[in-house]
Amino acid sequence: MSDHDFPARPSRRHPIHLPVMEPANRSVIVFVTVCAKNRVPVLATPAMHQSILQAWQMAGHWLVGRHVILPDHIHLFCAPGVFRLNLF
Repeated sequence: MSDHDFPARPSRRHPIHLPVMEPANRSVIVFVTVCAKNRVPVLATPAMHQSILQAWQMAGHWLVGRHVILPDHIHLFCAPGVFRLNLF
């Protein structure tokens, strides 16, 4: 069998994005990949790592768990957090 016997596969530039499903009585955990603009390798420095961690700690909408910071993108697992409303 040769390659031309099979139908052409669709090409994809980005991964598929499945909807977040919220099953009853189970935690919601989402795997996310974030890329730097134009894939510029600016993320994998100690200063940037500290800035990213500080931003995640200050934000309360999503809690970030295990993560990997690479030069031009970040992979992370996150779950819904507690919304903090500052009224004063």
